[in-house]
Amino acid sequence: MAKNKESMYATDTLMDEREVVLRLIDGDEEAFCELYAAYKNRLLYFALKFVMRKFCAMFRQFGKDSLLLATLAYNVGPYRLLGSKTIPKSTLIKKLEAGDRNIYHEYIAFCSYKGKRHAMLLTRRKVEFALLYIP
Repeated sequence: MAKNKESMYATDTLMDEREVVLRLIDGDEEAFCELYAAYKNRLLYFALKFVMRKFCAMFRQFGKDSLLLATLAYNVGPYRLLGSKTIPKSTLIKKLEAGDRNIYHEYIAFCSYKGKRHAMLLTRRKVEFALLYIP
């Protein structure tokens, strides 16, 4: 019976962690840092996976744009896209609701931090759009 990729990774990780624990018991001080980093990375992975599933479900009505919107919501907050009592709905969402998928300029407009436009955020938005937009 062939193991799937995820279970093979989990087995390898457990074996590596077992070796680190044995090194820790033997008094290796660096083993604690390695073990902590392994658990921290695993926790971050599962937390991100949970949040992205939640955001993808929130934007499921937009079909193939849901992952793109979920990624943006993770970075800027879903209320900035969907609106709230004090914040109006974004033009990005309005265009998608109207059936217009020409959203490049609206997507990359989310490149400000504390009211100032940042070149790195603009580059990041362009890369996200290039990778996640499905024509």
